[in-house]
Amino acid sequence: MITYKDVAADVLAYSLPGIKKIIEEHDLKSVQDLINFLVYSKSYDEHFDESLSSIRHDMCIANRKGKEPNVYSTKEYEDKSLNNVDKYNYGDILLLSAPTGELSTRYRSLRDLSIDKIKKYLTLTDASGDNYLLRRAKNLGVNSVDNLISSIDMYSNQVVRQALLTDSKEKNIFTYQQSEKAWLVKEKYADIIAYLIYNTDELVWGKLSDTQKKLYLSSIIGSKKLDVLIKERMIDIIANYTTLPELEDVKDNNYDVLKRFIKR
Repeated sequence: MITYKDVAADVLAYSLPGIKKIIEEHDLKSVQDLINFLVYSKSYDEHFDESLSSIRHDMCIANRKGKEPNVYSTKEYEDKSLNNVDKYNYGDILLLSAPTGELSTRYRSLRDLSIDKIKKYLTLTDASGDNYLLRRAKNLGVNSVDNLISSIDMYSNQVVRQALLTDSKEKNIFTYQQSEKAWLVKEKYADIIAYLIYNTDELVWGKLSDTQKKLYLSSIIGSKKLDVLIKERMIDIIANYTTLPELEDVKDNNYDVLKRFIKR
């Protein structure tokens, strides 16, 4: 059964002046959260109830059909303070497409959406019970969800690893020591690429074709625009999803951490 607890508060973000601001300022997740806040703050009025009418209508239709909310879950942080980190990072850093090409059209609409919202929208629906992220993100379908969740969990695991290296939880610790990490990746770039393409036929973002392998190898010493672009992307990827101590091991020719990028 679909209830107000399942429906994203953002469905009502543009229904009345000020509602979007209230949702964002108070980090309200569901329509029920929004109702509770408006009742508590004595801001609930007939105009808001009118805005709820279409949601109630769609919910009733879906519930009469026996529809259940289509929601998904991702890894949760044991340290809840880390949730704040997700607000600083966006879908463009998730490992969803090969760095040898452009971001797949199915994931393009996630580029400018915060990880915080991606995670939240996966757990919510529209008034008809359909997943809110799938309804909101153009070209993203049910068949893409498993891959998306795996990439989000990989990101969350990295946030946890980074958190162990610093006491500060107020900043974007996902990018903690980023420049130092990128420098180490650049220093060992040739060895990193060789390890990845000679130890698997599938990386976490997809299968490795012979053409792609040639592109990765070319990026080691090539100077063409595509060579430079692939190298820059790969340096960012490896630096984003490893810690400085792990890369210091790579510098000493221990490549175990690179298994993280190999599809299992």
